[in-house]
Amino acid sequence: ALQIIASDTSEKPSTRSEASGLFNSIDSLEMCFLALLWNDILERSNKVSKSLQSVNIELGTIAELYRSLVTYLEDIRKVGTFDHFESKAVETSGEQNYAYDIKRKRKRKRKVQFDEVKENEGELSGRDRFRVTVFNVIIDRLIADLQTRDLQTRDLQTRDLQTRDLQ
Repeated sequence: ALQIIASDTSEKPSTRSEASGLFNSIDSLEMCFLALLWNDILERSNKVSKSLQSVNIELGTIAELYRSLVTYLEDIRKVGTFDHFESKAVETSGEQNYAYDIKRKRKRKRKVQFDEVKENEGELSGRDRFRVTVFNVIIDRLIADLQTRDLQTRDLQTRDLQTRDLQ
């Protein structure tokens, strides 16, 4: 649909340009990778969420469910899983290169001050840059949030047990 809008001369130029830009960003290896990654994560999270909404669920079960999600995300964080999602994205999108590799900017040279030592500043490939700045950040953030919820649930469970012991 975006391609049709982008090529339709009866549309405003700004609309055609926006449709073309959206299509180009969607039609990338990175976007396909993220769609596949989020699909897996959200499917698993939805199953856990349905279990958490059960009427008769106990605090111990809630903590176990959060821990299972954390373990699942830690498994995704492993390098082999990144390779798996990457190969699925390449197969699905038909794109082999990361946008950063295609649109690599001119490397900026920084003037070294008199008291500085020039270091070899390594530049990451598009793949490594995507893995480090996008994939790992998403997974790490989700793990941290779930661990926080897990700790809160354990705290509630401890308080509940203490209250039962007092009765």
